[in-house]
Amino acid sequence: MPSTLPHSKQISRTTLIALILLISLPSFSILADELFWAGVPSDEEQYGIYAADLEVPNSIRLVTALEHRVRDLTADAPHTVNRKLLWLSKTRIQNKRSELWYSNFDGTRHDLLIRNSLYMGSLALDSKNRVAYIGTDNGIIRFELVGFKTDTFLEETFINNLSIDPEEGRLFWIAEAPEREPGRYRPPAIWTSNLEVEDPKVLFEVGSFTGDLGFTVDTVRKKIYWAAVDLSGGCNSVERINRANYDGSEEELVFCGGPILDDWPSWLAADMRSSNLVWHNGELESVFSVEESGENNSELFKASSLDAMKVIPRSAKNEFVRGDVNQDGRVEMTDAINTLQWLFLGENTPRCKAAADIELNGEIEITDSVLLLSHLFLGGPGPAHPYPDCGGSSLESDWQLGCLVFPDNCQ
Repeated sequence: MPSTLPHSKQISRTTLIALILLISLPSFSILADELFWAGVPSDEEQYGIYAADLEVPNSIRLVTALEHRVRDLTADAPHTVNRKLLWLSKTRIQNKRSELWYSNFDGTRHDLLIRNSLYMGSLALDSKNRVAYIGTDNGIIRFELVGFKTDTFLEETFINNLSIDPEEGRLFWIAEAPEREPGRYRPPAIWTSNLEVEDPKVLFEVGSFTGDLGFTVDTVRKKIYWAAVDLSGGCNSVERINRANYDGSEEELVFCGGPILDDWPSWLAADMRSSNLVWHNGELESVFSVEESGENNSELFKASSLDAMKVIPRSAKNEFVRGDVNQDGRVEMTDAINTLQWLFLGENTPRCKAAADIELNGEIEITDSVLLLSHLFLGGPGPAHPYPDCGGSSLESDWQLGCLVFPDNCQ
């Protein structure tokens, strides 16, 4: 049947593919997440909060200098109005032990929010609802940044390593497991609750965990990671890193041993763009980024001391449009070109591999570009959800492929 498309769009698939393979687009730089940390770099004497680009080694910059040591820090999500940087610090005020501070995102204008006698050791932030959660030696403080309302939950419980996934509405932390028998040892366990800290429950016990080791959540892949000590002799060394799903299922070893894991991996963080893990090795005085396989580790920067560390995403939502491979907010021919360049020339890694999977088979192949071009030029079926509007995906294949960045129009 003759095509009803305008003459300018009457082009065969063979011609399109031949044209695409001859085209070479200029490369672009990927906008990576940032790592915020408190401490002292090896080549600096000034204590403070620093930031580093996770894609550029030794790219540290001082955000703000501080007098008191930091216990934990966090920051608002991108696209938050009046974005803030928050941190917990020690204090020298008599009868007081901890302070919560915040500043503008560039480190200017420090303001004290809370000063009390509790040991406040971990910090998480729900940017959308403007609520900070503080893990203390006497429960969890829920602090509203607008109105300064404070509530305390789980009193008489020492809370370690508090983490949050605001989109899922979940808090995660380390605390003692419930008491089985009076006087018996209570091993540490990973707990979870909703953001109102209602109905807290134990996911599983982690008997080899200590509060000095790392704990984090990957809000893209919905995984919990924690560093632990293995005394069974199954690893090359006693240090190991484990992970599990948010519901506690599929607990597994990620990797263990190796030169960069010879010291306790403290301040574990998840680089959600690349699925790498980041931690500080105190013995080597360095921060490393490591693939989950344990291969291709790279030193990000030197840090002679490091007291807190957190990956701060540069995108606010895990939403994309299927077909928008280069994440410029449009689905067009250049997206198919991007995919084919990556497949055949090894150039221009797709900014969103999930968006490139038009066929929904969990792989990126030439047929994905053919299907997209057929839709754009020959009136073929459009990509599956999310398309043509921004949206999230519950497909396991999309989570596995992931996105390095999410488009601004989806924020």
